[in-house]
Amino acid sequence: MKFQLKKADGTVVQATTAPVWLTPVKGSSMSLPVDETAYTASGDSGSTYRYDATAQQYIYNWKTGTGGNYYRIGVTLDDGQTYYVNIGLR
Repeated sequence: MKFQLKKADGTVVQATTAPVWLTPVKGSSMSLPVDETAYTASGDSGSTYRYDATAQQYIYNWKTGTGGNYYRIGVTLDDGQTYYVNIGLR
């Protein structure tokens, strides 16, 4: 999972503390085809995203199980705000 933090003017910023990875919640089965492009990586140890200064983004390698379902993944930032996105895994 990758994301960037930006100000309203589009300037990329780095959080004071690492964003917290929230345990994904498995949702319903998928019935529509999914883009076949895939990236495989083992999960990081720990519960926070790491910062890639070169790409100016946060990264967490999530070791997913079997596909075929939707998942709700999230992040809690250093200001206490939590954000979620729903994704489908093949």
